[in-house]
Amino acid sequence: MVNRTYNKSSKAAKAGPSKRAADDDDDNDDVEVVESHTCAKGKAPVHGRLDPKVVADLSQLLRLLHVEATESHAAYLRLQVHMDQLAEALEKIGVE
Repeated sequence: MVNRTYNKSSKAAKAGPSKRAADDDDDNDDVEVVESHTCAKGKAPVHGRLDPKVVADLSQLLRLLHVEATESHAAYLRLQVHMDQLAEALEKIGVE
């Protein structure tokens, strides 16, 4: 979220005569302008529509990537078990 604070007196010169007259009473008031971008939790903001074929292709690629990442993680865990077993075996024979 982007926060910006503007002093009303700096903007009064650009306003019409009636607006300036109303602003002259409160020269020390600050106006806070908040810019924000909202989207659903876990989802990127949508600025345009994607072709359904592109969405389907991206979805399939994401599923394949997830499968590959899961397999890679499982291989890492198996490797870690073997490393622990090797460390225990080396410790039993006195190798540090």
